[in-house]
Amino acid sequence: MSTAIKVYALIGGTGGTGAAVSRALSHPHAQVTVAGRSATIPAHALDVTSMRQCTRLASEIDPRMAKHGLSGLVLSVGNLNLGLSRVETDEGVEKTFALNYLSKFALINHLMPSLERAKDARVVSIMAGGNGGKFDVDDLQMAKGSYNCISQAIGTGAMIDSMTLHLASRNQTPTSPKFFHLFPGVVNTDNPKNAGFPSIIVSLMKIVMPLIARDPNTVAGEVVELLTSGCRHKERVVSASWIGDCSALQVGAGYGAA
Repeated sequence: MSTAIKVYALIGGTGGTGAAVSRALSHPHAQVTVAGRSATIPAHALDVTSMRQCTRLASEIDPRMAKHGLSGLVLSVGNLNLGLSRVETDEGVEKTFALNYLSKFALINHLMPSLERAKDARVVSIMAGGNGGKFDVDDLQMAKGSYNCISQAIGTGAMIDSMTLHLASRNQTPTSPKFFHLFPGVVNTDNPKNAGFPSIIVSLMKIVMPLIARDPNTVAGEVVELLTSGCRHKERVVSASWIGDCSALQVGAGYGAA
């Protein structure tokens, strides 16, 4: 890393992959702001399904970035609403859509001035880069017809791909922010518990996951690589900018259409 001060914000950084990224970024010349739902480590309390809280967080942390700007924004929140019925937040937004997609869009939008103040800032969304599914552009929140929690979760992955490419198309100068959407694969975190899986399934997965899933620290290393240099794992990254050896990847046919 450069000896210049780098300011980072990690959303969903109090556990799992986000916490691993926070540890990996620990450096005398790095200032790291963490936000999430856990109170076990110093962090800003945040329920990302609330757009009011996302707005409040941005207003809280933006003044800290007045001098150096925001060099890196990591958005590691994402899961599914494990249920047969559609659930809305108290703001009237379908919960999986709010968690996986809308929170990312809102936070990037609110923090864009800080990202633009930093030279060559990076935004990394961690979810399903290049591995999303179809979604209905006229029904992003699955309010029409029958609700399917798996389809909604997969669809939001493709929405993030589209958002990543759109943002990059609007920021094309050499010093503009760069945008990435990383697919980390199956990672050994508490996501099954957080998604509301039955306790017996969660207990079984705690035994199985270390054997089949990726270590959060390994994924954190890939995220830090995207934040600080180039991209060696382009098979798992959607990007519309060219950095080092990471050339642009196009979203697959069928994305964005039902």
